Amino acid sequence: MAPKGPPAELRGLRIGLWLEEPAFVLDAEVRAVIENFAVELAQAGAEVTPITSPVQAQDLLRAYLTLLGATLGPDMPAGMRRQMEIARGPAKLALAMGAPYDSWAGMALAYSARHSEWLDADETRCRLADQLKPAFEKYDVILAPATPVAAFPHDHSNFAGRRLICSNGVKVSYLAMLRWVALATACRLPATTIPAGLTTGGLPVGVQLIGPSRSDTRLIAIAEAIEAALGGFQAPPPSDGL
Repeated sequence: MAPKGPPAELRGLRIGLWLEEPAFVLDAEVRAVIENFAVELAQAGAEVTPITSPVQAQDLLRAYLTLLGATLGPDMPAGMRRQMEIARGPAKLALAMGAPYDSWAGMALAYSARHSEWLDADETRCRLADQLKPAFEKYDVILAPATPVAAFPHDHSNFAGRRLICSNGVKVSYLAMLRWVALATACRLPATTIPAGLTTGGLPVGVQLIGPSRSDTRLIAIAEAIEAALGGFQAPPPSDGL
C-alpha cells in the first residue's frame, strides 16, 4: 500500500469542471447536482473552472472500448465469440453508416479485436494521455460525472436490449455508462469517486476526481479534504419493507 499523502487544502485548489462533451450523455438532474456541488467547492475556497473535453472524445471512446473488449472477449463462451466473428462484416458497415462505437456494432468489433486493432487503440491512448499534460499543468484535478444518470433499478433483461432512462423520459444506450469513465480508465489515470449530492428524487449522485499520472495519494488527500469541508456519504433512508 502506498504511504498516505500530506493533507490537502481546498483553498486555492485548482479544479477543472468537465461537464461539456456532446458525445457523452449527461442527465439534466445529475448535471444540476454536480453544478451545485461545484458552487459549494468554490465557496470553500477552491478555484473551479469549467472546461471542455481535454481530449477528442470519439477517439477516446473507440480506443477504450477496443481495449476493454479485447480484454473481455477471450473469456466469453465459444458460441458468443463465434457470433462476434460473424458480425464483424455487418458491424463495420453499420459503423460506416454512422452507428456509435458503443453500439452492438462497435462492441462486436471490440470483443473480436485483432492484435493490430489493439495496438492501434493502445497507441491512441498513449497519444491522448500525452495530450492531457497541459490540462494537468492548469488544474490539480479534473472533476467529472461518474455516470450519466442517477441510480436505477437492477435490470436483468437481455444485455443488448437494456436502456438507461433519463429524468425527462428519454432512453439512451445502456453502454453510455462507460463514456465518462473512459478518460481515467483508458489513460491509466488515478481516479476516485465521491458523493456530490442528491437528485430531487433523493437519489445519490457521485463525481469523479481525476488526477495526473502517479498522483494517487494526492488525490485521496483531496477527496478527504472535500469530505471534511462539505460532508461525505449520507446513507439514504431505508426503503419500505427493508
